Order: sequence, then structure tokens, then C-alpha cells
Amino acid sequence: MRLSFDRAISIGAINPSQITVRDGSMDGQIFVGVSATLISPVMVEIALAAVEPFSDEYVALYATATTGILAVNNGGTWAGVNELVLPFG
Repeated sequence: MRLSFDRAISIGAINPSQITVRDGSMDGQIFVGVSATLISPVMVEIALAAVEPFSDEYVALYATATTGILAVNNGGTWAGVNELVLPFG
């Protein structure tokens, strides 16, 4: 999964396990982040692994405030999201 931001980010302290996707409509699984790669100054790719079944009929992203994703310009911490329905945007 790729996350895009409106400013440059740092993932030096990232904890990918704080990012989950609940996918009930396509795969019927909850996925948890296992690794991260900075794709561009404003985009990170999170590799996900299925951890348990999920049977609701939506796809949503959850990310805690402890992901470790920081803004480069001021070190601000990304607050994360709670039940952000996907696809977004």
C-alpha cells in the first residue's frame, strides 16, 4: 500500500505494525504493516501481511499516532487515521 503526504516525510523511526487495513470487501482479511520503503520524499510504501479474517463489507485504513512518520520540515508527527474508507481521494 502507498501513502502520499502533502509534504516531505521521514520514515527513519517508522513502526509499520501501527498501520492496518481491514479489507472485508475483497480479501476478507485484516492486514498489518510489516515493512516500509520511502518511494519519494512524499510517499511511503507499506508492505502488508494478512493476520486474521475480517467479514465486514468495507475496506478501511487505520494508523495510530505512533507510526513514526514525521514531517521533514518541522519534525511533526503524523496523527494517523481511524477508519479511513478506501479508496480515498
